[in-house]
Amino acid sequence: MKKKKLIRIMYVVTPVMLVLLLALNIFTILKVKAIEDGAGTDDTEDVAQENDVHIGGDYIIKATTQISDAYKSGDTSKLSDADKETLDMAKRVLDEIITDGMSDYEKELAVYEWMCANIGFDDGSLEVIPNVGSEVDNPHGVLKYHQAVCVGYATTFRMFMQMMDIECMVVHDSYLGHSWDLVKLDGQWYHTDVYSDAPGGNFSHFNINDTEMMNMQEWNTDFFPAAEGYKYNYAYMNRVGCDDIYTVPGQLRAAIDAQKGVVSFDFGKEVSDDTYSILETIMKQVENAVTSG
Repeated sequence: MKKKKLIRIMYVVTPVMLVLLLALNIFTILKVKAIEDGAGTDDTEDVAQENDVHIGGDYIIKATTQISDAYKSGDTSKLSDADKETLDMAKRVLDEIITDGMSDYEKELAVYEWMCANIGFDDGSLEVIPNVGSEVDNPHGVLKYHQAVCVGYATTFRMFMQMMDIECMVVHDSYLGHSWDLVKLDGQWYHTDVYSDAPGGNFSHFNINDTEMMNMQEWNTDFFPAAEGYKYNYAYMNRVGCDDIYTVPGQLRAAIDAQKGVVSFDFGKEVSDDTYSILETIMKQVENAVTSG
């Protein structure tokens, strides 16, 4: 299957400024197709729970608190052999990437970058099954064989967060075809979808809020907590100042040519309706130019 390039534009509006985010992900189209192919039918009934949910008909979101609790207590006596092996593999990863003095955000970022760099997926189908059984939807198989479907990415990421006492939930969409994570930092929730950003990690699904996520997914907003933060959004944290809106097209083109995953601009003040309209036109023109080229 030929890979296509998809440019996705997101506008992150904060109370004091406008941040424009350009997200490039050449695998998005293929992943979206895979997710849609594996989704339930219109008759599929969503469930208001986090765990024991079937995704794509073949994969199950399972709790992993027994592993994170054993990590924090040091007591592995109640773990199965597979869970003990999972804990050992997870400990080695955290020992490699986590250092003293890291903030929760830095720990989350380290796990995200490690998973994007080290966990693979099949780009033509939702099913990524090495010849070891259906181990692509749980941390044991993900860490051992470095292959995952979305459920495997989400449950493994959640396990790492829980091991580090960072509150995290696995979210599933309303059609039971996809799953990702909600992470709580400084009292606010953020969506992180490692699967959609891997491989490489372009940060376009890293710590985004409900408004941004709703452009791509639907889920039970009555059951799952609202994600309204922007402080720890990657683009917001790494924004660059821009005093002249007419320099934006050139900077975007340079970012595209450099194969950057994310570029964001901070205009440093409240943006008028006229300026916003001009910026929106610029971004649409860039989007059309890239997708048609």
